[in-house]
Amino acid sequence: AREDHEQAIAFYEKSLALQLDCYGELHPGTAVTCCNIGQEYNDMGELEKAGDYLTRALRINTDLFGEDYVGNAGICNNLGLLYDNLSRLAMEDASSLLDTAFRWFWRSLSIMEKNFGPLHPHTADLYMNMADAYLAHGDRDNGLRCCETALAILQDLFGADHPRTQYTQAACEAIRLEK
Repeated sequence: AREDHEQAIAFYEKSLALQLDCYGELHPGTAVTCCNIGQEYNDMGELEKAGDYLTRALRINTDLFGEDYVGNAGICNNLGLLYDNLSRLAMEDASSLLDTAFRWFWRSLSIMEKNFGPLHPHTADLYMNMADAYLAHGDRDNGLRCCETALAILQDLFGADHPRTQYTQAACEAIRLEK
Protein backbone atom coordinates (compact mmCIF):
# COMPACT_ATOMS: atom_id res chain seq x y z
CA ALA A 1 0.00 0.00 0.00
CA ARG A 2 1.12 3.56 -0.66
CA GLU A 3 1.13 4.32 3.06
CA ASP A 4 3.67 1.54 3.63
CA HIS A 5 6.01 3.01 1.00
CA GLU A 6 5.58 6.50 2.44
CA GLN A 7 6.37 5.20 5.92
CA ALA A 8 9.42 3.34 4.61
CA ILE A 9 10.64 6.50 2.87
CA ALA A 10 10.20 8.51 6.07
CA PHE A 11 12.34 5.99 7.99
CA TYR A 12 14.95 5.85 5.24
CA GLU A 13 15.09 9.64 5.10
CA LYS A 14 15.75 9.76 8.87
CA SER A 15 18.43 7.13 8.43
CA LEU A 16 19.96 9.07 5.55
CA ALA A 17 20.08 12.26 7.62
CA LEU A 18 21.91 10.40 10.40
CA GLN A 19 24.31 8.79 7.95
CA LEU A 20 25.10 12.14 6.35
CA ASP A 21 25.77 13.65 9.79
CA CYS A 22 27.96 10.76 10.91
CA TYR A 23 29.71 9.64 7.73
CA GLY A 24 29.07 12.20 5.03
CA GLU A 25 27.88 11.69 1.48
CA LEU A 26 30.67 9.35 0.38
CA HIS A 27 29.92 6.29 2.47
CA PRO A 28 28.67 2.85 1.37
CA GLY A 29 25.75 3.03 3.82
CA THR A 30 24.64 6.31 2.31
CA ALA A 31 24.60 4.69 -1.13
CA VAL A 32 22.54 1.74 0.13
CA THR A 33 20.02 4.04 1.79
CA CYS A 34 19.75 6.20 -1.34
CA CYS A 35 19.16 3.05 -3.38
CA ASN A 36 16.47 1.88 -0.96
CA ILE A 37 14.70 5.24 -1.11
CA GLY A 38 14.90 5.13 -4.90
CA GLN A 39 13.32 1.69 -4.97
CA GLU A 40 10.49 2.83 -2.69
CA TYR A 41 9.77 5.80 -4.96
CA ASN A 42 9.95 3.49 -7.97
CA ASP A 43 7.41 1.14 -6.38
CA MET A 44 5.14 4.14 -5.81
CA GLY A 45 5.45 5.19 -9.44
CA GLU A 46 7.33 8.39 -8.62
CA LEU A 47 9.93 7.65 -11.24
CA GLU A 48 11.71 11.01 -11.32
CA LYS A 49 12.41 10.91 -7.58
CA ALA A 50 13.42 7.26 -7.92
CA GLY A 51 15.89 8.15 -10.65
CA ASP A 52 17.39 10.95 -8.57
CA TYR A 53 18.09 8.65 -5.63
CA LEU A 54 19.33 5.75 -7.75
CA THR A 55 21.67 8.07 -9.66
CA ARG A 56 22.96 9.46 -6.37
CA ALA A 57 23.63 5.94 -5.07
CA LEU A 58 25.46 5.07 -8.28
CA ARG A 59 27.59 8.22 -8.08
CA ILE A 60 28.56 7.45 -4.47
CA ASN A 61 29.51 3.85 -5.26
CA THR A 62 31.46 4.90 -8.34
CA ASP A 63 33.35 7.57 -6.40
CA LEU A 64 34.16 5.07 -3.63
CA PHE A 65 34.81 1.85 -5.54
CA GLY A 66 35.07 2.62 -9.25
CA GLU A 67 32.76 2.11 -12.21
CA ASP A 68 33.00 -1.69 -12.24
CA TYR A 69 32.00 -2.14 -8.60
CA VAL A 70 29.62 -5.07 -8.43
CA GLY A 71 27.07 -3.09 -6.39
CA ASN A 72 26.68 -0.76 -9.36
CA ALA A 73 25.32 -3.60 -11.53
CA GLY A 74 22.07 -3.75 -9.58
CA ILE A 75 21.67 0.01 -9.56
CA CYS A 76 22.28 0.18 -13.32
CA ASN A 77 19.72 -2.59 -13.84
CA ASN A 78 17.22 -0.68 -11.69
CA LEU A 79 17.86 2.48 -13.72
CA GLY A 80 17.28 0.44 -16.88
CA LEU A 81 13.96 -0.79 -15.50
CA LEU A 82 13.05 2.76 -14.50
CA TYR A 83 13.74 4.16 -17.98
CA ASP A 84 11.89 1.22 -19.53
CA ASN A 85 8.89 2.14 -17.37
CA LEU A 86 9.22 5.79 -18.39
CA SER A 87 9.35 4.78 -22.06
CA ARG A 88 6.13 2.79 -21.66
CA LEU A 89 4.38 5.80 -20.12
CA ALA A 90 5.75 8.39 -22.54
CA MET A 91 3.53 10.03 -25.10
CA GLU A 92 6.60 11.47 -26.81
CA ASP A 93 10.26 10.53 -26.86
CA ALA A 94 9.61 6.88 -25.92
CA SER A 95 12.39 5.77 -28.24
CA SER A 96 14.96 7.98 -26.53
CA LEU A 97 13.87 6.75 -23.11
CA LEU A 98 14.09 3.14 -24.26
CA ASP A 99 17.59 3.80 -25.63
CA THR A 100 18.54 5.13 -22.21
CA ALA A 101 17.07 2.02 -20.58
CA PHE A 102 19.23 -0.21 -22.75
CA ARG A 103 22.35 1.84 -22.06
CA TRP A 104 21.76 1.15 -18.37
CA PHE A 105 21.02 -2.54 -19.00
CA TRP A 106 24.20 -2.96 -21.06
CA ARG A 107 26.28 -1.16 -18.44
CA SER A 108 24.86 -3.50 -15.80
CA LEU A 109 25.67 -6.49 -17.99
CA SER A 110 29.25 -5.28 -18.48
CA ILE A 111 29.74 -4.94 -14.73
CA MET A 112 28.19 -8.36 -14.06
CA GLU A 113 30.38 -10.09 -16.61
CA LYS A 114 33.55 -8.36 -15.37
CA ASN A 115 32.82 -9.48 -11.81
CA PHE A 116 31.21 -12.89 -12.30
CA GLY A 117 31.71 -13.94 -15.90
CA PRO A 118 28.88 -14.56 -18.36
CA LEU A 119 27.31 -17.47 -16.45
CA HIS A 120 25.55 -16.05 -13.43
CA PRO A 121 21.88 -16.13 -12.39
CA HIS A 122 21.74 -12.33 -12.19
CA THR A 123 23.04 -12.11 -15.75
CA ALA A 124 20.14 -14.31 -16.85
CA ASP A 125 17.75 -12.03 -14.93
CA LEU A 126 19.19 -9.03 -16.72
CA TYR A 127 18.65 -10.65 -20.11
CA MET A 128 15.05 -11.35 -19.13
CA ASN A 129 14.59 -7.68 -18.15
CA MET A 130 15.90 -6.69 -21.57
CA ALA A 131 13.62 -9.25 -23.25
CA ASP A 132 10.64 -7.76 -21.44
CA ALA A 133 11.61 -4.24 -22.54
CA TYR A 134 12.01 -5.30 -26.17
CA LEU A 135 8.71 -7.18 -26.13
CA ALA A 136 6.84 -4.28 -24.53
CA HIS A 137 7.89 -2.16 -27.49
CA GLY A 138 6.99 -4.77 -30.11
CA ASP A 139 10.49 -6.04 -30.87
CA ARG A 140 9.88 -9.78 -30.79
CA ASP A 141 13.17 -10.74 -32.49
CA ASN A 142 15.40 -9.05 -29.91
CA GLY A 143 13.06 -10.08 -27.10
CA LEU A 144 13.38 -13.71 -28.15
CA ARG A 145 17.16 -13.39 -28.55
CA CYS A 146 17.51 -12.07 -25.00
CA CYS A 147 15.16 -14.70 -23.62
CA GLU A 148 17.11 -17.47 -25.36
CA THR A 149 20.37 -16.08 -23.99
CA ALA A 150 18.91 -16.18 -20.47
CA LEU A 151 17.73 -19.73 -21.11
CA ALA A 152 21.18 -20.86 -22.25
CA ILE A 153 22.75 -19.37 -19.10
CA LEU A 154 20.23 -21.08 -16.84
CA GLN A 155 20.59 -24.41 -18.62
CA ASP A 156 24.37 -24.25 -18.17
CA LEU A 157 24.04 -23.29 -14.50
CA PHE A 158 21.11 -25.39 -13.32
CA GLY A 159 20.20 -27.89 -16.03
CA ALA A 160 16.96 -28.33 -17.94
CA ASP A 161 14.88 -29.56 -14.98
CA HIS A 162 15.39 -26.58 -12.70
CA PRO A 163 12.24 -24.45 -12.16
CA ARG A 164 13.95 -21.22 -13.31
CA THR A 165 15.12 -22.94 -16.48
CA GLN A 166 11.67 -24.36 -17.14
CA TYR A 167 10.01 -20.98 -16.54
CA THR A 168 12.40 -19.30 -18.97
CA GLN A 169 11.90 -22.10 -21.51
CA ALA A 170 8.14 -21.49 -21.31
CA ALA A 171 8.70 -17.74 -21.77
CA CYS A 172 10.77 -18.39 -24.92
CA GLU A 173 8.08 -20.70 -26.27
CA ALA A 174 5.41 -18.07 -25.64
CA ILE A 175 7.44 -15.51 -27.58
CA ARG A 176 7.93 -17.95 -30.46
CA LEU A 177 4.19 -18.59 -30.61
CA GLU A 178 3.49 -14.86 -30.86
CA LYS A 179 5.77 -14.44 -33.89
